[in-house]
Amino acid sequence: MNRQEETAAKIKLLAESHAAEVTQWEAEERERLGEAAAYTKLLEEQLVAEIQKRQEEERKRQEETAAKTKLSAEFQAAEINKREAERRKKQGEAAAEAKWLAELQAAEINKREAEQRKRQEEAAAEAKLLAELQAAEVKKRKAEKRKRHKEAKAKTKLLEKQLVAEIKKRQEEERKRQEETTIGSTQLSSASATSASSLSIPSLEEQAHFIRKSKYQTELKAGDLGYIISGPWLNQFIAKPLTKEDAENEIGPIDNSDLVDTTQMQWQAKKTSDDRHFMKGKATKILLFRRTLSLSNRAL
Repeated sequence: MNRQEETAAKIKLLAESHAAEVTQWEAEERERLGEAAAYTKLLEEQLVAEIQKRQEEERKRQEETAAKTKLSAEFQAAEINKREAERRKKQGEAAAEAKWLAELQAAEINKREAEQRKRQEEAAAEAKLLAELQAAEVKKRKAEKRKRHKEAKAKTKLLEKQLVAEIKKRQEEERKRQEETTIGSTQLSSASATSASSLSIPSLEEQAHFIRKSKYQTELKAGDLGYIISGPWLNQFIAKPLTKEDAENEIGPIDNSDLVDTTQMQWQAKKTSDDRHFMKGKATKILLFRRTLSLSNRAL
């Protein structure tokens, strides 16, 4: 029991000691907190005073800036008014000058338009006169062309008659030679077959390889235009150098479809028993008229 009391007394003594320390710590803490609050309050008062000072300075600066801005705006307004007045004055002068220039330009334009109308009327009159002259010239040329064509047809008809006579003469000579040389009916049949074969119509290429000279034919040179009169039963055709105009005068209008190109054709020299010669040489460019005047039906 005494030990419990002693223990209790010790615990009580420790508790009282601890309470005294706590009380002392709390008092010290309250004292520190009071000092801190006082310092904080002092700082707050100083901060408020500084803020108020700066606000006052800012207010003064703003008032000074506003006064300067107002003065500058008034000065700028006066300057703008001055420049606007000068601009209106210049615009008035420029408008007067522009009006004067416009009147001058309008007068110049009217003058040029009048001159252009005059030139156009003169050009129209000249074109009309030229068209009338050209129409008269065309009419004259057409009449001359019809006349030449008519004359050419007459010449061609005469040439055909001469050819027919020549062909009949040669056929008669050939018939007489065959009668003299024919022996027996077999030989006569063979001669008839040969004669029929000679009447076959050769192609233009075959004709071009057998150009036989005659009194109606002259030798073609490179670059010439040849006019063909076909006599196929003679295995030949008659050609002579012609210009396109000459050819049209003889056979009428022609175009490219009427031509056959005999470029690079070879004609070999050959001598016949009656001393007639084929054309020879190498042509670089000879155009022969494809349109022919066939005498076969009329001759037979």
